[in-house]
Amino acid sequence: LYIIDAAPDPSSVSNPTHAIGVYKRLFHDKAHTDFTIVVGDKTFPVHKGILAAVSPVFATMLETPMKENKTGEVFIDDIDADVMEELLRYAY
Repeated sequence: LYIIDAAPDPSSVSNPTHAIGVYKRLFHDKAHTDFTIVVGDKTFPVHKGILAAVSPVFATMLETPMKENKTGEVFIDDIDADVMEELLRYAY
């Protein structure tokens, strides 16, 4: 799993603290999620737009007719659920 640094350039954002709060709220509230990552018996409701913005792997998966894009979920079996949660927290 490859995730780029999603931290914005503070000089290009009028209120970076507000933006960070919005992303944290999206991560915690799970409102308007449109994709699910399944790791073992744990599911992570997520937002396609966030995944595509921070990961070229997810961007390709979600922008092409891959199975995961059609089903709305991806099963990842080579990572621990706690590690995935931390990666997603970082992404958001």
